[in-house]
Amino acid sequence: MEWPYLIIGPTSVDVSAEAGLIAVGSLNGVYLLDAHGAHLIHHSDDTGPVSSLAFSPSGEFLAAGGQGVVHVLSSQSARILRTLAVSDLPWSKITALAFSPDGRVLASATDSQVLFWDAFEGTLLGMAEPGSGGGGEEQAIDQLVFSPEGTEFFVRLCDRYSYSGSGNCRLLLSAANAIDEFTSLPGEAEAVASTAGLTAISGLVGTRFFRGGEEIGSFNWGGQDIVLSPDGSLAAILRGWSVYVATLADGEAVAEIALEHPIDGMTFAADSASILTWRSCLDNAGEDCYTDPEGSLLSWDLATLASHSLAQVVAPFTALAYSPDATQLALRSGFGDVIVLRLPEADPLYSIPADCTDALWGYCFPSYRAEFPDYYHLEGDELRDWDIAYSPDGRYLVVGQESDSIRVFRSEDGQLFQTSRTRSVPTPAARSSLRTEPDWPQPPTSNATFASGRFPKANC
Repeated sequence: MEWPYLIIGPTSVDVSAEAGLIAVGSLNGVYLLDAHGAHLIHHSDDTGPVSSLAFSPSGEFLAAGGQGVVHVLSSQSARILRTLAVSDLPWSKITALAFSPDGRVLASATDSQVLFWDAFEGTLLGMAEPGSGGGGEEQAIDQLVFSPEGTEFFVRLCDRYSYSGSGNCRLLLSAANAIDEFTSLPGEAEAVASTAGLTAISGLVGTRFFRGGEEIGSFNWGGQDIVLSPDGSLAAILRGWSVYVATLADGEAVAEIALEHPIDGMTFAADSASILTWRSCLDNAGEDCYTDPEGSLLSWDLATLASHSLAQVVAPFTALAYSPDATQLALRSGFGDVIVLRLPEADPLYSIPADCTDALWGYCFPSYRAEFPDYYHLEGDELRDWDIAYSPDGRYLVVGQESDSIRVFRSEDGQLFQTSRTRSVPTPAARSSLRTEPDWPQPPTSNATFASGRFPKANC
């Protein structure tokens, strides 16, 4: 795929060494990059906005969590194979995803609830509410981790609207055969990671490493977040605005990455030679998100500590649209305003101010899929959440907004042409609860403990 392409507000990143891919979730769908992030292989916007990602252990499938749904995609084609309905609430964001080690179980989380799915049948196995009775409504689930043996299940809850380096998180643990019984981990544990048969638990007072349920080593220092290299030889620990990379053999730091801004997450590349960091520029966005957007998704070389942006343009916008003749690119920011650029120079043409009557903390968030009147003849006859669109002849730019209405502008100069009520707003209940494709594979045979664990009955 050729420039220009945009990754709008990168929300999540996952790496599969088995597939040799980097997956990037964004407000405009899923991007699949090669293992070095040098080439864009696939992009799918069929998922809508994506808030969390998880590769299956084999790298064959990618789970993408959006607004009330989880899509399972083929990592080879980015085609949606299955869609799981998690919630009928369109604002119910999927905050975390995880596959069991044998790939048979997919766990999905919203703010306070975890659902367990048969990854091959698409059936709901059970649910748990690990956040109830702990940090209350002030904390939300932001991470799910299975132990390599599939015998334990970890849940991390953090303060709402916080980024990864802000701390104020806690870890809960459950045995796989009693997934409705969670206990808090002692010692101010705040982060957990698992790979290559190894589990690491970190907090500000230290880091402990486990294999087969037995502790095999520890560091006398830790941090707010931790990731392990795919080969299990390195650990990267986030402390404040620095990432320290240490060898597991002796705990000595071999690299220190000095961050210029808070991040939402980090992960090792497939070859363990670099680390990816990202920030969505959506929550807790500083002014630098808009003056330095290319710093939103970075790859850090551990040998030189040099960094570069994985995408040619990474921008904190919530929607984009190309004109039919590819001479204009319209971008809509989280504050509701629209910027129109002339292509291929990317020079600003004009801007359209926001018209936001029900803003939340200064942001405009249209909440429904709004259909267009017939006389605008827009392809697909539909406008997605946060969306903007050009008419097929390129003469008009249409901007969705709250109150089930749209604004139509002349694309030539940005002058308002008309404001119109939409015909109808489909309700979330009309969404299909499950979609399958005939090429979904058969489940592998496995004796993993988690696959036969005891699940609480789903209350739905």
